[in-house]
Amino acid sequence: MMPMAPGLPTGLAITGMVLGIVGLCTSLFYVGGVIGIVGLVFSIIALRRVKRGLGGGKGMAIAGLVTSIVSIVVNLVEVVFLVWLFSTAAHCSQQDSTPDPNTGLSQVDRCMDNSFFN
Repeated sequence: MMPMAPGLPTGLAITGMVLGIVGLCTSLFYVGGVIGIVGLVFSIIALRRVKRGLGGGKGMAIAGLVTSIVSIVVNLVEVVFLVWLFSTAAHCSQQDSTPDPNTGLSQVDRCMDNSFFN
């Protein structure tokens, strides 16, 4: 295979950047993390090729690397938050739901207030 001119971006760099941007845009829909991982792989391969002088597109590869990492982190934070949210809701739903005659709040209400608002 003939080496590319160092100034021209490779398809790997462009693909890594595009997948990083798409992953960032879709990171709140759970597929962004997977797309970000694929973009990360393409960006790393593109950066290695740039270092060996087999092509250009270092800036695009770095942009793909950064956006891919950000999309993965956003997706991980979202998953951790949802696991916490659902586990807290499941814990609170096991409490007594009978309202207290003095306050009008049940143990479920108190648990939710203490877990989410304190």
